[in-house]
Amino acid sequence: MRSPSAPSNCTNFVYATVIIFHDANHKNITLTADEHLIEAARLRAKAEHSTLNVQFRAWLSAYVWPQRDAAAALDVINDIRQTAKTGGRKFTRDEMNER
Repeated sequence: MRSPSAPSNCTNFVYATVIIFHDANHKNITLTADEHLIEAARLRAKAEHSTLNVQFRAWLSAYVWPQRDAAAALDVINDIRQTAKTGGRKFTRDEMNER
């Protein structure tokens, strides 16, 4: 199926509405992708005991928030540096890898 607004070379594209959430605080979006790609993604999600919606939400979060996650990790490192004291002692590689 091809939308009237889709380019003529996009005959294998379908429009898939992905429902992200069902409440007033979230929006539905429409994605356009090759129908074979959509079907392959659905099959992979099913094999992983998931859904395409769940996988898309995970991808969207990872796409949008990497800087936030990196900043949070650096905050933790800085907190540890301020509270953990070594007395200026340098540890050897083996000492740092001891469990």
